[in-house]
Amino acid sequence: MRTKGSVSSVSVSLLTLNKVLKPNADIMVSKKFYDAISMLLKEEVASAQNSPALEKEDSEQEPIHVESL
Repeated sequence: MRTKGSVSSVSVSLLTLNKVLKPNADIMVSKKFYDAISMLLKEEVASAQNSPALEKEDSEQEPIHVESL
C-alpha cells in the first residue's frame, strides 16, 4: 500500500526509449495519460481539418490502442 502523495512512476528520456524500443512497440501508459493524449490528438485533427494549408500526411494520426489488464 502506498502512502498518500507517493508516486509509482519514474522519468525516462524519450532518447533512451527510442534507443531501446522498436518504432512499433506497444507501451503501457496510465489511463489518465491516454485520456490526455487522446484529447490533444483530437484537437490537432480538428484544427488540421479547419486549416486546408496543411498537407494530408501531417494530419493523419495512427490510432492509439489501449489494452486493459
